[in-house]
Amino acid sequence: MAGSAGNRAAVTPVRIPLIVGGSVKPVVDRVYPLGKAGEALRRLIEDRPFGKVVLAG
Repeated sequence: MAGSAGNRAAVTPVRIPLIVGGSVKPVVDRVYPLGKAGEALRRLIEDRPFGKVVLAG
């Protein structure tokens, strides 16, 4: 299921049932509060995290 943003529409219908069903879960590297958005952006640019960097409000 690897892909780029360019073909996201083609694979999304396949992914949605897997995510909703709980068999596929996103890998989250770190969660930042909205007030630390700058720090989160630095993490993305400088550290190249393995999983997603999430901003939570």
